[in-house]
Amino acid sequence: MAIMDNFESWETDDQLEFLTKARRENSILKGHVHSLQDLDTSTVKRENNNTGENDEESATPNMQILQIMLENGTYVYCTSEEFSEYPHRTLLGFVGTIQDLVITDINLETKVALASVRRADEIAKRAFIEELNELTASNQLGSKTYEGVVRGVDPVRNTIYVRIKGADCRMSPNEWDWSHYYNWEIPDMVQRGETIKVKVMDYDKENDVIRVSRKATLRDPYEKLSSLRNARAISGVVVKVHPIHGIFVQIEKGLDAKGMKLPHLPEPVVGDIVSCTIESVDLKKRHCKVMIRNYPNGKRERTDATAFMFNM
Repeated sequence: MAIMDNFESWETDDQLEFLTKARRENSILKGHVHSLQDLDTSTVKRENNNTGENDEESATPNMQILQIMLENGTYVYCTSEEFSEYPHRTLLGFVGTIQDLVITDINLETKVALASVRRADEIAKRAFIEELNELTASNQLGSKTYEGVVRGVDPVRNTIYVRIKGADCRMSPNEWDWSHYYNWEIPDMVQRGETIKVKVMDYDKENDVIRVSRKATLRDPYEKLSSLRNARAISGVVVKVHPIHGIFVQIEKGLDAKGMKLPHLPEPVVGDIVSCTIESVDLKKRHCKVMIRNYPNGKRERTDATAFMFNM
């Protein structure tokens, strides 16, 4: 494999032994994607697992290849074909991310080790699916918490995609947290690459659809409303001011109440600290309304050019 100078995978015998053992045991390792290169991989020499001899494998010239650094300072290389089962126009967005991988080939002549993120995903997914089948059979599907990574958001399909142990899972926006969200808020809710904790709420084995919830791992903030309902005043922060949907005030983490204001008060802006009272609570529909009565820290000034849109 034609690799640029000084791009060898290991420097010491201990590092080579580590890579060899990981390859032999098909271990899943974690690595930091250090760089993206366009390299000539027209000929890859691969050691045959059965005979110990070297075979030659053809590959696409000048393909994208990721340089991934492992915890012990070794470097491995992953081609675009071995990165994902899905085609990517570019892998540039994955530089700087942490990826699970397995060692697939070690070339002793060039001192280069090849890795596959895709195969690691396949191994992890098989184990994950087996676990889901067992939990489903024992009626304990939602009992376990998993760590997942946000892979993307589709506002049209009203879906957040989360990768858990190599499996792509789906989440509806109302399962993000306990707040009441609208479709127009989805892109602002999550960040691609964000690591979150979720529970699996439904597994459709026939259609291979896994539905998860982040909300299920969070305490329901409505549990505290009964103690706050008769309070003379509570503090909150304005988190949204929308020309159509109005004002939203966060009074507890994960609880955004619909906001109103006394007529003589100026219009709020995002970030305003407010003093308010709870006007109504509908636990069944999970709606809460508050009345803004004061700006205890003073009123922030609008800085946007479209402030007139919100003036009533």
